[in-house]
Amino acid sequence: NALDQEGVFNRLTNNGQTQGIYLQNNRIYINATYIQSGTLSANLIKGGILTLGGASNGNGRLEVLNSSNQVIGTINNTGVNFMGVFQNRSGQEFIEMDESILKGGYGSAVHGRIDLSAQYDDGSYKTVVEALSSSLILKSLNGGVEIVRTDGPSEISKGYAVGSIDGSGSTRIETIYITQSGGDYYAGFQNTQNTVRFAILTTSDAKLKKNIKDTEVTALDYINQIQHKSFDLKEGTGHKDCGYIAQDLQKIYPGFVVEAPEYNNDGEKTGGTLQVNTFAMLPYITKAIQELSEENRKLKEEIKEIKKMIQRIGG
Repeated sequence: NALDQEGVFNRLTNNGQTQGIYLQNNRIYINATYIQSGTLSANLIKGGILTLGGASNGNGRLEVLNSSNQVIGTINNTGVNFMGVFQNRSGQEFIEMDESILKGGYGSAVHGRIDLSAQYDDGSYKTVVEALSSSLILKSLNGGVEIVRTDGPSEISKGYAVGSIDGSGSTRIETIYITQSGGDYYAGFQNTQNTVRFAILTTSDAKLKKNIKDTEVTALDYINQIQHKSFDLKEGTGHKDCGYIAQDLQKIYPGFVVEAPEYNNDGEKTGGTLQVNTFAMLPYITKAIQELSEENRKLKEEIKEIKKMIQRIGG
């Protein structure tokens, strides 16, 4: 016998006792609150709460299929898991994630990309941030941009990050980082051959210092020990007619040099290259000049007195 709408409803719900299906305004609805597991296929699900996962995925899971009916994404008690491209759009702006690459842009143009696991020919993996159409800007509204690299419990370098490519495609500078020692800040530049150069910024504002008094250092004792050498550079054809050997300066006063750490592609410290700390030498040089100037002044006074004595004897 043919059933009317109410008869169908009563048959499906045991005369209304099963609350997952209900009748309202002459329409049959399924209450999603009571959907526990199984497969759900629909053109429109409106309202209510769909509960998934739970212990042993007892509340079911959501699967997304591709055009070949293969599962490419799930939502279950482990979270949201998708294979392939995941994209979110807001107007013309979009962000897209594919494997370990996150990129974004406007319209159809990709403007920026972050590769969280970029593999290089030497087998190393690195994180790469790229601006594809304009400048890369790191901005902080409440302070400076700080990138911290730690290589051990006692060694921290701030600002380790930047690479530079020349016109031939060769990397000229692989890393730029800042470290601190004895109140001075050292900016290091290290290329792919691990050749390191240092620029040193000395903090000298009086408001940062205490126990200020005249030095008792005899600077000439240090300056007179400095040996000047001529030498050729091992890399390239560079020649210096007059220069220093950092190890010689280190023996005179350790603060005259600073060690620039060297790292391999895995970020492990492999050694260091000594650099001349010209900023640390400068106060000794100026103090030595003052000492020589004072000696010269005294000699002039002595010569002047000797001349007067000779004039008196001769007169």
